[in-house]
Amino acid sequence: MAKAIPDRWLNYNPIGERVPGTRFIAFKVPLHENVNARVEEKLRLAPESLMESVPNLGLIIDLTNTNRYYHPNAFAANDVRHQKLMIPGKQTPPRALAEKFCGFVADFLASNADNDKLIGVHCTHGVNRTGYLICYFMITMMKKSPKEAIETFAAARGHEIERQNYMSSLKDLTQKDEKQSSIESDGSGKSDSKQRSSYRKESGDRWQRDYQRHEGYQNKYNRM
Repeated sequence: MAKAIPDRWLNYNPIGERVPGTRFIAFKVPLHENVNARVEEKLRLAPESLMESVPNLGLIIDLTNTNRYYHPNAFAANDVRHQKLMIPGKQTPPRALAEKFCGFVADFLASNADNDKLIGVHCTHGVNRTGYLICYFMITMMKKSPKEAIETFAAARGHEIERQNYMSSLKDLTQKDEKQSSIESDGSGKSDSKQRSSYRKESGDRWQRDYQRHEGYQNKYNRM
């Protein structure tokens, strides 16, 4: 377990707000209680305090490129699933890992369409890698524009994505998808590209169906 506070960890709010129109909530990495004891109370975040602050957590996707900050059993004991996706910092997350993230989210939504459990996402600070992948899902699966996704995330998290290479990659996503669609339509695309495109379409369609079913359930529940 980590014995030191991560660099710049104190500069960020512990937990953001729910990202509007999604199940996402972003936060910085929770730390072991022994480390939090040296932190000003309003800036602390441990697995236990996270679950107290966000009692309807259903899934946590951990993007840190290490296992030293906390033990996943702290969440499993409270019926909160934990998925690990090791992503190095600073460099733009590889597309294969971004697609895997989307798969985690789509699978969770499919099995939780009749409730309102949230998907917690964190890297070290809960801003850059976290923001990139949440926005990636919003752009590729929910068909939001890059501008809307980026601004919506920043408002909910209370911090903007800082890395320009992440921002550029997100802004290029729609252009790349249009270019790939053009390549595939003239038959020159590779089979793995077609498979990725098919996966995104199927996952996106499934997400939309599950989300609509969830919204219908919630509306019915609210009228009772």
